[in-house]
Amino acid sequence: MNKLSIGLSIVAILLAGYTILSGKENNKLAYVNSIKLVEKYNGTSTARIGYEEKMKIWQANIDTLRTEFENRVGTYNDEKANMSEKEQQLQEQLLQAKQQQFTQYQQAIQQKAAEEDKRIMNEIMTKINSTVEEYGKKNGYQIILGANGSGNITYGDEALDITDEVLKELNK
Repeated sequence: MNKLSIGLSIVAILLAGYTILSGKENNKLAYVNSIKLVEKYNGTSTARIGYEEKMKIWQANIDTLRTEFENRVGTYNDEKANMSEKEQQLQEQLLQAKQQQFTQYQQAIQQKAAEEDKRIMNEIMTKINSTVEEYGKKNGYQIILGANGSGNITYGDEALDITDEVLKELNK
């Protein structure tokens, strides 16, 4: 009895969906390769270049601080034999504080880089999504699906793939 109910429910849902879709004239359905849109969108490469430039500056700052810290450790090790025990303790405390500052700065830069990457990707995805929406409206599509390689579309007839057309709009 349960299997019959479930089977009838599935048939009813499928019929309802078909009825809704068949009620519209000229139903247009398409998909885009989302990964290809992100990779081939000119704005992505521009944003990536800007991000890499910022990362070079941040990494240079980290490298400078690391070198300064290593130099201080080297100086301490060279002069340690000539220091009193109290001076050694003081210098070690100062070195520990510097190391902690360096570690905190490095973590802050990593967090800043992650936030910047997220912000950039959000801007790119907003631009892509709005372009897909505009393209869909302009060309009479009811649905444009996004294929991203993670299984939401496992197969699509190439005739329904409008990725290249959307890319042309996106890169104007």
